[in-house]
Amino acid sequence: GSVDKSIKPITHLHLEGLMKQVEMILEGSFCLPRYFFQVLQSTSVKLAITPQPRVNGEYLSVPSGSQLSVKVEGVIQHGSQPDRFRSVSGVVLTLSSQLTSRLTIENKNIPMKPGDGQVVLQQSVTPHRDFFTGQFLLALGGGGQHQVTVEAAVQDNSGNVWTTGPRSTLTVKTLEDS
Repeated sequence: GSVDKSIKPITHLHLEGLMKQVEMILEGSFCLPRYFFQVLQSTSVKLAITPQPRVNGEYLSVPSGSQLSVKVEGVIQHGSQPDRFRSVSGVVLTLSSQLTSRLTIENKNIPMKPGDGQVVLQQSVTPHRDFFTGQFLLALGGGGQHQVTVEAAVQDNSGNVWTTGPRSTLTVKTLEDS
């Protein structure tokens, strides 16, 4: 093959110049903005959910076809400098319930389809002196085990919703009438 004479080879002078440029870049400091890596404001939410099972880790028993009243109480906790960049104007509470298993009737296993027994309820509440409360009425269908999750997110004055958590989970068993 023929060699193109217009392309000049890289010499040790080219490499030296390149190495000096890299050294100059590395000697300087990287200028990352403070907001990139430093937490300047912290806001957290604590939740208390009722009802709770008598023994931690157990499940709540509810009659089949009934409605479960879930009360959510919470407090907003601020860091050392509250409302520095944004303040909390509301709290968005989300309750989701998922049927995780069905009770078998006369030893017949009832197949579950995706999305079966799934309920999502949402409520926006306004905190008063950093305290808030909300209530959900959850209709539970036929017998089975439900995973009920309550999650909180804060809303700032601009209407932006920040998923700060926390998330609380309850296991509820609906029992068939005997």
